[in-house]
Amino acid sequence: MGLLGLVSGLVISPVVASDVVKNDSGGGRIVDAAGDPLTFEALLDMAASKTFVLIGEIHPAAAHHAFQAEVIEGLVRRNRRPAIVLEMLPPAAQPELDRWIAGDIAAQALGEALEWSERGWPHFEMYRPIFEAARQYELPMVAAAMERSEIMALGRDGAEAVEPMRRGQLMLDRPLEGPGFDVLRRTIVDSHCGMVEENAAGPMVLIQRARDGAMAQAMMESGPDGAVLIAGTGHVRRDHGVPRLLPSGRTFAIGQFETGAFPADDSAVFDAFHLTEPVDRGDPCEGIRERMKRSSNAAEGSGSK
Repeated sequence: MGLLGLVSGLVISPVVASDVVKNDSGGGRIVDAAGDPLTFEALLDMAASKTFVLIGEIHPAAAHHAFQAEVIEGLVRRNRRPAIVLEMLPPAAQPELDRWIAGDIAAQALGEALEWSERGWPHFEMYRPIFEAARQYELPMVAAAMERSEIMALGRDGAEAVEPMRRGQLMLDRPLEGPGFDVLRRTIVDSHCGMVEENAAGPMVLIQRARDGAMAQAMMESGPDGAVLIAGTGHVRRDHGVPRLLPSGRTFAIGQFETGAFPADDSAVFDAFHLTEPVDRGDPCEGIRERMKRSSNAAEGSGSK
């Protein structure tokens, strides 16, 4: 199986339905970058002082999405009206987001209108609080993902697959070097369960950088009251994620983790942490292996014709 099959099967499809186990534990604890307890109100005060607030998540963790919605509501209470920028949806979904905020789509029809499950994300009900908060306060929502065709082109042909102007929009002219590059490459290798060798992870690193660039661009174009980014925790890291592409000193990055302990190794790349109890979802590599097997079989079948 070629690397393009890995890009198609793993990078683009973040979670499939079988990976989803709803976490109703709620709560969690908030700590600052030093690991010291932080009240929710203090967190909001810190976040509200910054133009760009980035809230990470573990995608199938319902408690993380509830927390994201609470932060959005808290920022509104502090007289902020940020745009809500979403990792999950490409520009093709923007008209449906606009219709949702305008009140033209019923709540029970929104997931289907956004083709949420077809895009490979966990059950829409987990994300619903974010969408409801945005509509309640009439906050714009922005679809900031890249289109699948563009991701596939980057995986196949590298940065030259897109025009120079588009490379600038994706901020691929901003090099990623040193520890940040090493962390991203290692994370990609580890998260793909040994199916990607470190020396073959280059196209996936490029795609991740481009996705971060697309989200950073959307945040900077979001309007005078800034933006809140809803994205995987890896995207909101300072060392290789979206914050490094935003204006210095104007970001506040919250990492969300399922862990019983403060992730001290990551203390330098987030401003605060929301820590929830881990939920057993079985072996995540099993689903990845099955998807890759299907991708490989499909490729072999196509080649035999």
